[in-house]
Amino acid sequence: MRLAAALVVLALLGGGSARAADYCGYGHGTAVLFVDRTTAFDATDKTLFLQALDGLIGGLGAGDRLVLYTMTGAYTESQKLFDQCKPGCLDNGFFSDLMSSCRPVVARSDAVAFTRKLAETLAGLLQRPAETRFSDLFRTVADALRPYVAGPQKLLKMYMFSDLIENSTLLPERELKRLPPAAAVQRLQAAGVMAAFGGAEVRVFGFGRDDSLGRPPLPQAERQRIAQTWRLWFAAGGAGPVEIGFR
Repeated sequence: MRLAAALVVLALLGGGSARAADYCGYGHGTAVLFVDRTTAFDATDKTLFLQALDGLIGGLGAGDRLVLYTMTGAYTESQKLFDQCKPGCLDNGFFSDLMSSCRPVVARSDAVAFTRKLAETLAGLLQRPAETRFSDLFRTVADALRPYVAGPQKLLKMYMFSDLIENSTLLPERELKRLPPAAAVQRLQAAGVMAAFGGAEVRVFGFGRDDSLGRPPLPQAERQRIAQTWRLWFAAGGAGPVEIGFR
């Protein structure tokens, strides 16, 4: 009887398959990816970035939104290059699936297109290296995350592909490398440069190399100081688990 009733409803609704699936309606929130453009990518960066791509996409649930922003010499120059929800159907059982406009075969095809577009966007960044004198990283993150504080687009995860080396008028590179982390974060807080993470998971990859010629490893003391500065800043904004590393 339930199957017969479902078929009647489907007939009255025109079968449901004519409507395109609203993947964003299934999602639980947003993942934001920042790509640092302030230092030119070398072969190591490119390999590392492509290796991380599978894990990034795999961490998204059906309907979760992925947004990609660039990080440049000024937060006002950051660009949004990708903004889509991951295609996929919810597994709600036979009856719900019968009523749903989402078709797994179509969703799988759309998921391939989603991944292809993201890969093409990232490939464009990798193939067109950029390098800027300044790195306005903290303000870029704080400004870009404002729309994702709450609501259906609430921030779930934040990814950064960056060396984390800030070099702005607010926090020059030489001071980032020598200031005690608490003092650097206090300066950012005093300037109102804070982001709201709302418990979101944060993962940084690509960290550990200097931005000087040849991209040598950061001296251990500088590496620890920069990483701790960012950890404190993330924590002050209410971030959840934070992972900072090269891979």
